[in-house]
Amino acid sequence: MELNKKIKIDRSGVSTLLVIVVVIVLVVAAAAAYMILSGNDSQEEDTIAPGTVMEYDYTTTVAGVKDFEGTLEITIVGQNAKEYFSMVKQSNSTIEVTFYLMDSKESPPGAVKTGTEEMDTFEGMKTLEIWEYTDADTGTAVKLYADPENGMSYKVEETRGTDYGLRILKSYDLKWQGSYKESKAIGTTYEYAYTFGTISVPVEMRCVADCLGGQYGVVYDFSSFIPADNLVYYLSDNVQGLPADAVNTTYTYPLDTIDGPVTVEIWSIVDGYGYGFLFLYDPESKIVYEIDILTVSGDMDFILTKKP
Repeated sequence: MELNKKIKIDRSGVSTLLVIVVVIVLVVAAAAAYMILSGNDSQEEDTIAPGTVMEYDYTTTVAGVKDFEGTLEITIVGQNAKEYFSMVKQSNSTIEVTFYLMDSKESPPGAVKTGTEEMDTFEGMKTLEIWEYTDADTGTAVKLYADPENGMSYKVEETRGTDYGLRILKSYDLKWQGSYKESKAIGTTYEYAYTFGTISVPVEMRCVADCLGGQYGVVYDFSSFIPADNLVYYLSDNVQGLPADAVNTTYTYPLDTIDGPVTVEIWSIVDGYGYGFLFLYDPESKIVYEIDILTVSGDMDFILTKKP
């Protein structure tokens, strides 16, 4: 879709993208300390459940210079058989960013207990176990200071090169579950393609989590052409993938689709610079027929080519 010829989007800060360059989150492992200490990695009894909330004071530095100071709130909002789906809110007096991440239910590979430390926490003095590991996906070295009684991380240090993040726990609300069986929606996939001449670039949208309130976690997978930070997660009201955070522009457009002519609604998620996504969405079938990436060099239109 040629955006500038067909509609005019207000790009004055409708929403935020997953990747925001002004802040840095090295690793957000919502359940890491609990999984390390529980000894229940392969069991479903007495496991942490969606609805769990953890709030941290959060500071990051880049090359020794303070980059961010504020609050990090992590809420586990969904899950599949192997992972949790977490909503992360990072905020201070000048910025607020919300994004979503997947977090393994298994203990981080290579996690090793390296000692204990007495620490003054918001709940008083505690003897915390120190666990260390390196995140395989990002190369971030992580040091957790965890309470062996409740499994919570009261302090988390993250180091990647010259970048450093520090989290100090300020509150939490733990929820538990005795069992969970993932729904048939998990793995549902819609395939898209951007075509330029003889080149076709594929993108997938997959349902990856059952979430609270009947919602789903979905991922837009751009790994076919983006080498890093290529998985964009959203919370969705349906399996077909329209992000719950998307804004209805009130524009409609007649679109030729794999199902024939459809009048679609145009929804958007853009940042304050006008970069982000448009979703061409059919409100009757709930299908996103086209995803447009808005970039500084132009728009890339990914057309639905295959559905379940």
